[in-house]
Amino acid sequence: MYDIKNKTVMITGAAAGLGYKYAEILLRNGAKNVAVVDLPTSNGQNAVATLENEFGKSRAIFVVCDVTKADDFEKTFKKIVDTFKGLDILINNAGIFNDNYWEKTIDLNVKAVIRGSMLAFDYMGKHKGGKGGLIVNVASVAGLDPVSLMPMYCASKYAVLGFSQSLANLYNKTGVRVVDKLPSLLHSNVVYKINCQNCDASYVDKTERLLKTRINKHRNHRFLYKDSVYCDSLKNYTSINAKVHVSINIMYDIKNKTVMITGAAAGLGYKYAEILLRNGVKSVAVVDLPTSNGQNAVATLENKFGKGCAIFVACDVTKADDFEKIFKKIIDTFKGLDILINNAGIFNDIYWEKTIDVNVKAVIRGSMLAFDYMGKHKGGKGGLIVNVASVVGLEPNPYLAMYCASKYAIVGFSRSLANIYNKTEVRVVIMCPGVTGTALVEDFRDRINDSIRVALGSDIPELEKMPNQTTDHVALAMLNLIQKGKNGAAWVVKDNESPCTMDFPPYFERLLPI
Repeated sequence: MYDIKNKTVMITGAAAGLGYKYAEILLRNGAKNVAVVDLPTSNGQNAVATLENEFGKSRAIFVVCDVTKADDFEKTFKKIVDTFKGLDILINNAGIFNDNYWEKTIDLNVKAVIRGSMLAFDYMGKHKGGKGGLIVNVASVAGLDPVSLMPMYCASKYAVLGFSQSLANLYNKTGVRVVDKLPSLLHSNVVYKINCQNCDASYVDKTERLLKTRINKHRNHRFLYKDSVYCDSLKNYTSINAKVHVSINIMYDIKNKTVMITGAAAGLGYKYAEILLRNGVKSVAVVDLPTSNGQNAVATLENKFGKGCAIFVACDVTKADDFEKIFKKIIDTFKGLDILINNAGIFNDIYWEKTIDVNVKAVIRGSMLAFDYMGKHKGGKGGLIVNVASVVGLEPNPYLAMYCASKYAIVGFSRSLANIYNKTEVRVVIMCPGVTGTALVEDFRDRINDSIRVALGSDIPELEKMPNQTTDHVALAMLNLIQKGKNGAAWVVKDNESPCTMDFPPYFERLLPI
């Protein structure tokens, strides 16, 4: 049992709601100090005054910080560590629940959690001279099962789960235990803003027992589901999900279809374009950076399959305006769009913020643009979105925790979108390749986050020397997924073997007693 007595704790988003309750229960049970970290516009000063009134002077401090700002967050960490002469527990609790501002959701719910966790690793990790410690990352049951009402929020919480469980696998090297807390919908400001007025406030108080149990008892990288009453406006969402998920059983005819593929100037993206044109697709838009090999790629495709079968469209998919403009350009050129393959991605945990921007934000942006252009709810004729994830979007990996988070996010987001097929007639499927012979696996060691690389020491596999599959094999699997994949399916293709589809049992079938 982990003894929280005399421990120092930092909690983000702790001026009110669950974050405040965490501070309260920890101080009541022996924590020495708590740093309440929140925005300058928050109730932080009053929250700390209340805590000090109940538990004693200087037991809590308020630290103003916008955790989405890297410099502010780093300065906050240093200030807290200097004030408390160390840090034992970090609770990454700050988060938002508003898919209308989904980029902010990713910045706060994903990037800030990653940033906070890595700062905690550097301050607490034994590999950096620390004494070890504990990180609690607050996810949600929406990180376990898709939720069609909130696909971006769902993506963010899937990402937290994949990232946290990847970090947890480094415990023997760092002495930092990492756990996830996955609450259901609770009576808090986050849910209250969804126009819910009838939740029982006592459910917030019950979270006290949850956190104490979470910190004291749970083994490294275990996660826990906390039950609670559903808000009236959302209480039926689980049954809704079950009803709207639609399976596609008829072979999808790709002949004369128009296709847009991001990151298609080389590697797997190019192979997808090639195999689709070979099998009857009418036109392919090769979307890639202006510095890419896009022009030559299109010239090669036209040489093989005929003039006008492909166009190159230069675009940085992380730039919202550019992405929207090229969507319009492609649709105007092709007189429509039938298939979008979100393939663009990077694999470099040193530049992990860019990884999240390309692998998560650009996939969300592309998918929502495709929904608007293809969806029957917007006057379209339906279509298909293929989002390219990875096998590490299904299982944690300690070597590439941030990349893993990005691919978990794709799985959660895509499965959530798939659940509204009967409204949009846009089928959404996921491709999860294993190690493949592309440039992504080159210089693997140099792509690992610096702090994680220090923790691993010499225990890093040479990925480029491991058995990997051919790009042609993955391209064939992509063709089959497009033709045969059921709505919401996630296909795994690895080791040059036949593809398999993932089974996703409901989270309540995966719960274990504590």
